[in-house]
Amino acid sequence: MTADDYPPISIRLQEQGTVAIKFTIGADGTVNECAVTTPSGKPRLDDAACTMVKKRWKYKPATQDGKPVAQATVANVVFQLK
Repeated sequence: MTADDYPPISIRLQEQGTVAIKFTIGADGTVNECAVTTPSGKPRLDDAACTMVKKRWKYKPATQDGKPVAQATVANVVFQLK
């Protein structure tokens, strides 16, 4: 995560938190679906988590019978100011 991923208003308000998400990695390795499963309590951070994941995270896709397939997975996105 970079400073560009952190909502500017959240930086000014010193908002921090962890957002649990469930997302789908498409057959091309990009994240094409994302949903918050456990919110941080800060809606701006929750929205920013899925926005950042869809924009920046890339994967080697899962395969089935040698062909790339979509796969759902989960992660935590931590917003922490230093």
